Order: sequence, then C-alpha cells, then structure tokens
Amino acid sequence: MARAATILVDQQPNGLNEFNITNYRAADDFILNDAFTVGAMRFWADSLLSGNVLATGTYSWAIYQDSAGLLGSVAGSGNTSAVTVTDTGVPGFSERYQLDFTIDPLNLAVGHYWIEFHYGPTLSTTSGNFLFWDSAAANNLNARWNYPYGTGLPTTAMDPTTGLAFQLFGSAQSAVPEPGSMGLIALGLILVLPSACYTLRSNASATRNMVVSLK
Repeated sequence: MARAATILVDQQPNGLNEFNITNYRAADDFILNDAFTVGAMRFWADSLLSGNVLATGTYSWAIYQDSAGLLGSVAGSGNTSAVTVTDTGVPGFSERYQLDFTIDPLNLAVGHYWIEFHYGPTLSTTSGNFLFWDSAAANNLNARWNYPYGTGLPTTAMDPTTGLAFQLFGSAQSAVPEPGSMGLIALGLILVLPSACYTLRSNASATRNMVVSLK
C-alpha cells in the first residue's frame, strides 16, 4: 500500500491486551503539535480468522475533536474494503495482523483528537466476525470503549490504563499567507513601486545630462 512517508502518530502494539471492535466500539486519543494532512492509517489487531478473510471485510473509522477528555465533534470519517492485511508472525492472544488503508486527504489543525476503528460497514454495525484491536502504551488519556455494549460513542475508560495500537501517515500542510498578510504585502507593493519608478526616471535623467556634458 502506498502511503505518505511521514509517521504522524506512532503507537506500537505491546501485546498486553486486546479489545473487541466487532461487538464493541473503542477509541484512543492523540495530539498533533503541527497542522498535518492525513492520507493513510494503520492499526494492529488479533483474530482467529485468516488474513484472506479479514481482507474481504469492511472497516469503519472516525477522527473526533477532543471535548473535555471525551470524543467530541467528528473531524473526518469513512469506511473502506480496500484494506491490506499483513500477518505479522507475532503471536498475540491469537494471530496478530497489521491492517493498512488509505483515505481521502484529511486536514487536521494543531490539537487534541480521538481515533476510532471498527470492524463493520458503519461504526454501529458489525461484520459478524471477531476482531480485537491490540493495546499499546497509554498516551495522553486512557483509551475508551462503550462498555457495557451499546452503539453509542466510547465513553468508558479502559481498565487497566492502556492505549491502542495505531499509526497515522501524512504530510505537513503547506503554509498559506493569511488574508491580512496578503493585504499588507499588496500595500507594500503599492508604496514601493512609485518610489522605484521615480528612482528609474531620476537615473535616466542623470544619464542624459551626463551625455550632454560630454558633448
């Protein structure tokens, strides 16, 4: 799978736990210190299913703004069946797989966010096959899930304190001058150009005088 070169968020699986993202919903938070465009996602999950079966599934995802330590408004979401599934060869509670997919470019400003992955065509429906999102070291806040089971947003803190394993890939957003800055640049050009023209005319007049004197 082709992906952007820069890893924006990197939470590696630690093999300590896993969480059902077929019958439940789960999310973990992350912080961006610069503005980035996200173009690809990766997460690690355990399953008794073969990689071939997982590759035919449909996966949903969403990124949310943080709202006082909980999932807030949606910054971007989607689903995909174009997932590259790789058997890591690392035994977990079952077989650990790496799942990669690309998304339409998503611009995220500096800030605090949450990300959710789900094995199903939407975040509140299931595929019928079990997939377990691997844990990672806790990062910022405790990961959340909707326990006891429900279709609402994950709000219950996981115990013990844990994070979830995923990576985001993308690139820095291009710096574009703010409208106010563009106005100042234009004003500067207006002030400088007449002066430059006057200087050119003065130099031309001085040159003519010099030629007359030589004659």
